[in-house]
Amino acid sequence: KTYLSGVGGLALAIGISVGLASAQLLPSGELVSFSSRAQELNYEFTGIGFELKEAFGFLFPNFLGGKPMFIGTIPLLLAAASLRRPRVKGALFWAGAAAVAYLLSFGGNLPVYKAAHCCLPGFAWFQDQERAIFIFSLAGSVLLGYGLASVLGQAESQGKARLHTMAAIGAFLAAAAAAIAVASRLAEALSMPF
Repeated sequence: KTYLSGVGGLALAIGISVGLASAQLLPSGELVSFSSRAQELNYEFTGIGFELKEAFGFLFPNFLGGKPMFIGTIPLLLAAASLRRPRVKGALFWAGAAAVAYLLSFGGNLPVYKAAHCCLPGFAWFQDQERAIFIFSLAGSVLLGYGLASVLGQAESQGKARLHTMAAIGAFLAAAAAAIAVASRLAEALSMPF
């Protein structure tokens, strides 16, 4: 009986998902049929994505491109902290969503996109698969929140002194960044090299 209720729940979830997605997919499909580029919709046209040389853009945003992938160094570390034990419920889902979106953002440059192109609705209709990086950023933000909660929970269990030290270091770094920004603006306004 538990198995049947699980299957019924899954079928209901899929039905609701298809119904909600159809509100966007049906008009998009109609738009494609009226588009002047409707004849050009092939794998080469729709498979445009990030180049493979931009693969490390989430770590080094100015190195060979990939700036849209960058969510920050500290947020990336906190996202990684969310995957440590004890695991937070939902963290693995968001990590998987981030990984799939990251791979799909490369479009036809990776074989994963070929499966999405033929099996998932919408992927065969539009080009510029870099837009999947938005899901990577969203998932990274959610994982950041999980990681921050995990770190703060550990800090609380180890005593408030460590939390106060982390807050003081953060305040110092924020003040230093603000001072550098102000000095840079002043130097720019006075036409002085900084």
